[in-house]
Amino acid sequence: MALPVSENDMQSRAINLLLHELGYDEYLDCQSIELHNTPWQVAQDPLRRGSPQEVISLEHLQQAMHRLNDHLPKASKAKLIDAAIHALTTNRTHLPMLLANKQVHQLIVQGYGVTAKNERGNEQTYQVRYIHFDRPGLNHFMAVAGLPVVINDLCCPDLLLYVNGIPLVLVVLLYTKQEALFAYDRLQRYKRDIPTLFGFNAWVILAGAQETKVGSFDTEWNRYHPWQQASNDRQSLTAENGLAQTLYSMCEKTRLLDIVHHFVFFAEEKTKVIAQNHQYLSVNKSFDALQQRYKLAGNLGVLSYTQGDHPHLSELFFILKVLHRATTNYSFVVVHDRPTLGEQAWDIFERLLEAHRVGIHKANNPDDLRTILTKENNQVVFTLIQHLSTPKEAPFGWLSNRKNLVVLIDETLTKQHKVYQEHIQQALPQASYLALATTQASLTVAPESAQPLPQMLQQAIEESRQFLSQHGGNMELILSNDPLLTKIPHLMGVANQLAKSEQLSTALRLKADHIYRLYRAAQTLENTPAFFEKIREVYQYLQAQLFRQNKGGIYEVASLAHSELFKGALPKQGAVAEWAKVAEHSPPQAQRLDILTVDFEKVATNFHQTPYQYLALRDMQAFLQQELRRLLALNSTRIGFAQRWQAIVGEYDGNQVPTHFFATLKAYGEELRLEGKRARHEGLTEAELQVFDLLWDESLLPDQKSRVKQAAQTLLVNLKQTQRQLLTDHWSGDLTQSIEVKHFIKTQLFALLDKVYSSAAIDQKTATVYHFMRYLPNGGRLFLS
Repeated sequence: MALPVSENDMQSRAINLLLHELGYDEYLDCQSIELHNTPWQVAQDPLRRGSPQEVISLEHLQQAMHRLNDHLPKASKAKLIDAAIHALTTNRTHLPMLLANKQVHQLIVQGYGVTAKNERGNEQTYQVRYIHFDRPGLNHFMAVAGLPVVINDLCCPDLLLYVNGIPLVLVVLLYTKQEALFAYDRLQRYKRDIPTLFGFNAWVILAGAQETKVGSFDTEWNRYHPWQQASNDRQSLTAENGLAQTLYSMCEKTRLLDIVHHFVFFAEEKTKVIAQNHQYLSVNKSFDALQQRYKLAGNLGVLSYTQGDHPHLSELFFILKVLHRATTNYSFVVVHDRPTLGEQAWDIFERLLEAHRVGIHKANNPDDLRTILTKENNQVVFTLIQHLSTPKEAPFGWLSNRKNLVVLIDETLTKQHKVYQEHIQQALPQASYLALATTQASLTVAPESAQPLPQMLQQAIEESRQFLSQHGGNMELILSNDPLLTKIPHLMGVANQLAKSEQLSTALRLKADHIYRLYRAAQTLENTPAFFEKIREVYQYLQAQLFRQNKGGIYEVASLAHSELFKGALPKQGAVAEWAKVAEHSPPQAQRLDILTVDFEKVATNFHQTPYQYLALRDMQAFLQQELRRLLALNSTRIGFAQRWQAIVGEYDGNQVPTHFFATLKAYGEELRLEGKRARHEGLTEAELQVFDLLWDESLLPDQKSRVKQAAQTLLVNLKQTQRQLLTDHWSGDLTQSIEVKHFIKTQLFALLDKVYSSAAIDQKTATVYHFMRYLPNGGRLFLS
């Protein structure tokens, strides 16, 4: 198949595969929705979310849960499902991202545990399902492209895969001939600007034009891996490492649920582990063998792992899958030959199995082992191979005759301790046996081996020469022994060329990071190439130019080198609005600027005079981006402005005439200025304007506007008065308090807007304001203050 020619092409191919080959039930294209500069409304949203901060599709979730939970008592079914939905969607932004994700993952996999009266009136424990893992066809699978989400900034994720309204898979698309590392860079922006999404995320797919990799959202780049094979059938193996192959291998309905349910681990609170492709294939092969253990006479074959893997992960994935899916109540005997190895494995298993309600034991002698194995329950037992040595005249099955035992033993032990093989089979004659063995290569196409450091340095030098030369770099000057300060005029010209597009700027930053890591590693070598220090220095300076990194000294010159853009456009002392403070990564000059007072005509004059117009465009974009973020932080219904900003920036590819693009930015800045003044024009505070925008409807008559304004102001006053009783720090996590807050808002709106809206419309407005309040930090206290 020919390579895709653009990100749109990548996306359309992915959607076609999901709908027509993998049988997804629905596709929503949010990219075509144009909000312009109007406040966000529920009716405009394809998922009908209560707030643009949300990522859950509540309608799909409710419909699926009512369909999947017929085992719940009819009298309390709706109430129990509402409680389960509240537990899943509660605001977790105060938690570390990984901990929030772990809590949601456990809810999704285990269900929501609750006690209620059954049909006979007796108390009974129920698990409320979010997803039916045993019957994939009962779930609703949906692909969503470009969903607009606003938390710290507007992001429109390229592709989200939903199961029952829960966004489990994020696909980041970036059309580039480089590796998927560029998509990883975009992922970091998503994590910064829309952290709520990652509370629900199972894994991330990073897709470039020629390379696709998979990992957890918290995984470092070097731990992302390709996923190319759907089954152990080698005919399914392909050298193609594209998005289509990954989607087919991971996101087919049954495989997606299998991976979510059985192949995700949380290593304490430190990291989240997604099984690699070869681990998934090997574990499922061993699981299938266990289902046929009588036919195979208990020989389950080999559970393989590649060199460099942690062998215990494969064991853990296998054990969890058996415990979750097998109908037989199995126990597992993990065998080692040295106490130190057993202790290491014990520590890992104890930490990782704690959340799965699995008993874990140590057998310090044969009597311990015999006693533990008399208990017919799910458990993992650690022992030494010496404890399986059969005493003289011991009967067959002297340790246990249980048929529901699985012995996991390293293949090298059975070879090194051949004398024990017969002893083990006599001690546990009815058990099944699974050998753990390393393989030289993965079942998938093997990656290229790592290069020696000197070769990597030489390759980096050659690639740097080529990259800098392509963008106006004079390599003779750059590699000369002249001080860096004398090279600044030339390097500013190079930086100006690299500032043409975001892709070039990102390429520079990634290369600079790579060069720096190699430079650090090269300190261990006796002979580092002489040119390498100069190249590192140049990359560091160019990075400071493009991303305004002021590290003092020469880098202060870099960060201030073209400050002329805003010269003379600064407001007078005290004219800056309180909320206008500098944002991260914005130009230093913006510390004294705000959108309400900047003189855009003076900025335009400066722009036309600078020889570094592409760098000046980056400064202008950084300033407008900063001001947009401030306005969004005050009022998330301004999503239309953010959407338009993305369209403006997205259409610019560096080939436009700089003056034309600057005119577009200037016009947008003037529109932002008017929006920044809207609260004052309406006679409202920013908080009152936010609530007004949530309550207002374009279908209302102009003379009803004052009534809606008054309702917004009164509602905020009354909410503030009830803060201590209702709006505690984490009220949104408490179901009873949440119901009380929603009831309070509804009562207020019925009293304030009964002559403006119908009862159904007030119910909708109540839900909108309630959802908005749920996602405010600190229970909305800062907002109300």
